[in-house]
Amino acid sequence: MDFQVCIFSYNRGPFLDNCARSVERMAPNWPMKIYDDGSDDPETLAVCEKYEGAVLNPRTDEGRYGGLHVNMQRALDEAEAEFVFFTQDDHQMVRPVDEHDVLYIRDYFDHFPEAALLDPTFLRGHRRRSICRQLRIWPDFPGYYQVINERWKRRSVTMYYTDVVVAHVGRLRAAKWTFLTGETANADKAREYFPRMTRMAHPFSMNVPEVPVYRGKTKTLGVSLAERLVGRGVKPYRTMTPDEVARMRGRDLTVYPFAEDFLATEVPVQRPFVFNSMNVRWYTCGLHKLELLLRR
Repeated sequence: MDFQVCIFSYNRGPFLDNCARSVERMAPNWPMKIYDDGSDDPETLAVCEKYEGAVLNPRTDEGRYGGLHVNMQRALDEAEAEFVFFTQDDHQMVRPVDEHDVLYIRDYFDHFPEAALLDPTFLRGHRRRSICRQLRIWPDFPGYYQVINERWKRRSVTMYYTDVVVAHVGRLRAAKWTFLTGETANADKAREYFPRMTRMAHPFSMNVPEVPVYRGKTKTLGVSLAERLVGRGVKPYRTMTPDEVARMRGRDLTVYPFAEDFLATEVPVQRPFVFNSMNVRWYTCGLHKLELLLRR
């Protein structure tokens, strides 16, 4: 087995269903496995029941990341493929993965023999200005890497690691890699183990926009208002057409792959894309933060 997909989920049934169905459509030859983090939402559990081999774990940590990285470690330990695409329930594969992508991934890891991670996601347009300052094209490989000025704050996320990533299983195991709790902690660790991570020139995955953040038991006023204004439903991307894929692949690499320039959603959403529904309106975010502050 060359490739497989591991999806990590928690209490977002419709989003998990959208993600899993996108994998089935876009990468039908890549075996898929769901790792659930102790969901108690009937919709999520119903989706897990649809897919053979779904792993239903007890929730191990009530922090921001829950048991995500525990489950990622389990997925790595159980992986049977050479490469694993780690993804999450609020992401979607937006185009078919074909032989060009397989060759690209293999060529990347052959070209960078110390690399273990490859970012297959589009860029976020709301950070367009800063990303354009930071992004560089490798001189001898068709891909991007980031150069961030760390004068004031050390930044490893997106430069060395991200939770949604194509991983070289053998190299992670050779490095005796174990996932830590938190994306920043893993990014700092990857900085010590591996060279700077590359972003694919022709990405195939992206966060879906305007995802509800509430998955706990107590909603703030800001969260409740955001749900009323923005909704809780999935706002999926439309699958890229062959012509759109050809245009993306044929472009000059100085044209960076921002999601807003190549992807369209099935329902209207705010542009640039906003990925946390609470941030669609400034006042819902403000109310949420204020309530959390007062609770403390």
